[in-house]
Amino acid sequence: MENNPSPGVRQYSVFLLLGFIWGSSFILMKFGLVGLSGNPLFNAYQVAGLRIFIAGLVLLPFSIPQLKSIRKQSWIWLLGVGLFGNFIPAFLFANAIQSQLASSIAGILNSLTPLFALILGFLAFSQKVTTRQVIGLTIGLLGCIGLISLKNGSGTFLIWPAIQVVIAAMCYAVSLNIIKHKLPNLKSVAIASVALGMVAIPSGVFLCFANLPAVFAANDDAFLG
Repeated sequence: MENNPSPGVRQYSVFLLLGFIWGSSFILMKFGLVGLSGNPLFNAYQVAGLRIFIAGLVLLPFSIPQLKSIRKQSWIWLLGVGLFGNFIPAFLFANAIQSQLASSIAGILNSLTPLFALILGFLAFSQKVTTRQVIGLTIGLLGCIGLISLKNGSGTFLIWPAIQVVIAAMCYAVSLNIIKHKLPNLKSVAIASVALGMVAIPSGVFLCFANLPAVFAANDDAFLG
């Protein structure tokens, strides 16, 4: 029988810090799109590309030492983590927020990730589901339906932007299940740094054709955004 110790203060503190960091990313994406002055700055694709490329670059010193510990069969799963956990959601979130979906709504809809992770784990990996989890899943789905039906200031239904965020949450769920069921023996630093490094390569190529020099030349806020 497995002996799984209960999480302590340190684990809960790290989880809380992660929640603040993850939640702040939505308002930071908004600043990248419109700048601190409220004027249009980068477009959604530039913001997403920069996020992935810079993150991969920052984690490069951590990823290189981990390469020798990765087995051949793990590379395809790491690529899946990079695509579903970073690359695809980055573009979906940026595009949704650029489409005038409030960053707060994007953050709330993103909270559906654990629910989708539970569904996928049950369907694809025969993960056990408790009654408490089912109740939470039902409440979350009802909340999602209510949020998708919200209107912006012009009275336009923001269905497609909201759906993009929900799809991004589903992508996160795929990534979480890959990590749990296919990469249990890899260190977290190896998974995060190598997966991001893999998708940072196409992001860097994309940015070469994204006309970034023109944005930096035309707007001083670009260095802050």
